[in-house]
Amino acid sequence: MEYLGEWIGVAYAGRFLVAIAFVSALVATGAFWKGNLHLGRRAYLTHAGCTLGIIALIFVLFFGHRYEFQYIWKHLNNDMPMRFVLSAFWGGQEGGFLLWMFWHNVLALFILRRADDWQREVMTVLSSIQAFLGVMLLGIYFGDFQLGLDPFLLLREAPNNIGLPWTARTDYLTAIPQFADGQGLNPLLQNYWMTIHPPTLFLGFAACSVPFAYAVGALWRRDLTSWIKPVLPWAFFAVGILGAGILMGGAWAYEALSFGGFWAWDPVENSSLVPWMVLVAAAHLLLINRNRKRPTALFSTVYLSILSFLLVLYSTFLTKSGVLGDTSVHSFVDSGILPQLLAYLLAFVAMGHLMLLEDVPSRKVYGGLAMASLGLVAAGQPALGFLAFLGVMAAAAVRAFRKEFKGDQEEDALWSREFWMFVGSLLLVLGAVHITWQTSVPVFNLFLEPFAPLLTWAEGATGLAFLGDLAQHNLAPGTDLDRTYHVVQVPLAVLIFLLIGLAQWLKYKNSDIRKVLGKLIRPLLAAAALTGALVVT
Repeated sequence: MEYLGEWIGVAYAGRFLVAIAFVSALVATGAFWKGNLHLGRRAYLTHAGCTLGIIALIFVLFFGHRYEFQYIWKHLNNDMPMRFVLSAFWGGQEGGFLLWMFWHNVLALFILRRADDWQREVMTVLSSIQAFLGVMLLGIYFGDFQLGLDPFLLLREAPNNIGLPWTARTDYLTAIPQFADGQGLNPLLQNYWMTIHPPTLFLGFAACSVPFAYAVGALWRRDLTSWIKPVLPWAFFAVGILGAGILMGGAWAYEALSFGGFWAWDPVENSSLVPWMVLVAAAHLLLINRNRKRPTALFSTVYLSILSFLLVLYSTFLTKSGVLGDTSVHSFVDSGILPQLLAYLLAFVAMGHLMLLEDVPSRKVYGGLAMASLGLVAAGQPALGFLAFLGVMAAAAVRAFRKEFKGDQEEDALWSREFWMFVGSLLLVLGAVHITWQTSVPVFNLFLEPFAPLLTWAEGATGLAFLGDLAQHNLAPGTDLDRTYHVVQVPLAVLIFLLIGLAQWLKYKNSDIRKVLGKLIRPLLAAAALTGALVVT
């Protein structure tokens, strides 16, 4: 059946480009992995070109007001000013994934242009990340299972519209008023912050993948020192861009009061803050080790570089899966891609942790245990399966720390700048752990569900009321921010700021603490007096 006026050719072309982008990312991953840099570069450039083509086609549809496409109809209408078309592009999940892929491609092109000894390892990891993101755009159905979201889905092809009478009309575009205008972007999102905040945040997310790729590459080579100098600028670039994106989000929240003020500890806000905190800690450890022949805190340096990107993926899972739909004012609702988001997260958790192990047999053992734990998911016990998987990954990290990162590492003097930079990094990580714990409360409900009968029995046996609350698996983040967040985060913040001030006066290697205190005594007294006056008034 031929539908009058429908741009079906654009839908076919867009889906073709999505498929080629996915396949070329897979080819690039395999080619770089095998050391075929020439094929890897060509395949990745093909992938980047297809991604740009997809984005261009979607903008053609936006500017043409082609409301037969579901993505256009949902995020555009005739009254929307053209300056918000950019916002409309990344207003949905499909556009968000494409924006993320675009920034990965920009960063990858910089890496490809440089004669970097780490190109093979880094591009293998970045290409695999792009392949996983490409899956998110396939939009293929296997029965009731949805693999990705199709950005070129026609409204008449949407599952909730199939079989409706209007889908049988060849002239539905002109005969039915619904298709003369779109639903449009949420009015709260028609804001200049929506134009600049998401691109900056997604550039920060994309930049976090580069330290991750270098860290995995270093583990791949088992060269745990020479990766530090080339990755250091990328780490601080990611810190700066992601931090700027978070600040933009806070300013937007302050302007749009419905978001709860500048910082309301909203779970989605938290999920972008935590990777930044861990990345700041990693960047400082990289800085400590930049010019050292004998490294210090090497495991922490590598692991935090890996963890920062894994937390970006966890943030994506929380935001886009619908898990936070009842606890966050600006998360997406469940769109049916939760399994893919979870697979994306678990795949790179496995990559990062298994690569910590030096010998291949150990990787195979822990990898096999991880696969066996996921077998519980297939057997209908998802919570137990995921808990077992995380346990295996934690065991792999502990084994690597105890047996493979205990080489000739240098200990820092107590009054060296490096020591207190490490302490500051540790405080940042502690703050990130606390925020992650509070933000993940809705996720904990999923893990508590299979233990509900046991918890109910335990409550009856012990009389402990909190066990009954756990059995209900209906936990929610605390609404008293002072008791939930400030009681921990404020003291940590005070300590971090004190360390920032102290570290400026300390020298690398060692310092004469008596001279340092002599220089600091007057500023400390003045600061204490000023603070006391502010508290009193």
